[in-house]
Amino acid sequence: MNYSIINVNISNEYKVVIGKGILDFLCDYLRNSYKNRKDIVIITDSNVYKLYADKMINMLKQCGISCKTFYFEAGEERKNIKTLNKIYDFLIESSAERTTPIIAMGGGVTGDLAGMAASTYMRGVPLIHIPTSLLAMADSSVGGKTGIDHKSGKNLIGTFYQPDAVITDVDFIDTLPDREFISSIAEIIKYGIIADKSLFEYLMKNYKNILKRDKQYILEIVKRSVKNKVNIIEKDEKELSIRVILNFGHTFGHALENVTNYKEYLHGEAISIGMAVAARLSLDGNLCSVDEYNSIIKLIELYKLPSKVPEDLSEEKLFNAMKSDKKVKNQSICYVLTKGIGKTIIRRDLADEEITDAINESKK
Repeated sequence: MNYSIINVNISNEYKVVIGKGILDFLCDYLRNSYKNRKDIVIITDSNVYKLYADKMINMLKQCGISCKTFYFEAGEERKNIKTLNKIYDFLIESSAERTTPIIAMGGGVTGDLAGMAASTYMRGVPLIHIPTSLLAMADSSVGGKTGIDHKSGKNLIGTFYQPDAVITDVDFIDTLPDREFISSIAEIIKYGIIADKSLFEYLMKNYKNILKRDKQYILEIVKRSVKNKVNIIEKDEKELSIRVILNFGHTFGHALENVTNYKEYLHGEAISIGMAVAARLSLDGNLCSVDEYNSIIKLIELYKLPSKVPEDLSEEKLFNAMKSDKKVKNQSICYVLTKGIGKTIIRRDLADEEITDAINESKK
């Protein structure tokens, strides 16, 4: 079995295992890590449940492990307190104990919900991530953020809770719809812009193979993205300083998701527009060159991601949503900007007019 291991050295040290066709690794991991447990709980969404639940249950059964499965209807709009309470009810009805491992099998929404449940049920139970979306593989399954959305904003309620392990099998991307696959690439582009110029160039050079879902290239961009994230979170686990740069494109992107009720855009699509706005703010502030700005927009568009702000969006609603963002401090909106490919700066002193101008320029 061929796989790579990336160690995450923070408060709860764990490994991210990345490979192709490595799902069998899970049985060995569960047997070795939870020797006295014969039961686990899988939390997933309706889409992943239909595709993979039977396979997972049968595989675990062959390993001598029984499991109970909870699934919720897929979609960001389900990432709320109502769904979380249903998960709690299921855990209680299933007699889940403090030592019962929870497997979060799915994309970012599943990881956030299952992670939130694991971090709070009985004050914390073991958590294993099995990401099934490219976005979760490259980004959200690593780092310990959990959360649910509130009507006032995205991820306003949540915890930091590190998993015991992340087991990433890129074969899951075979069943991803095209739109979701492409949307996920936005977060990988983000790492190229904020921290890794060579990754940015790799994405530019190899976009055709990546869009074809060639596993050799997918493995490479997932590993590079995870390494970049781990380098950052090892320095700042709780987002008190440098980890904020991981929110490049997210201030506007989260606001866009909020004002469109999480129904118009997939997360990565909103973030790609948010990155275009952040790049425009960087250009207008003389932080990056015209060529660098154009390269960012070109890369976004090469991957068939949106880069334009919709003409009909209310600026007032967008500003209100941005001011409800969890990174706001002293009522100042936090914007992560680029000082050139691979370099960033955090700004909290942008005037509303500067942001408005960038938004308007990004509509053209």
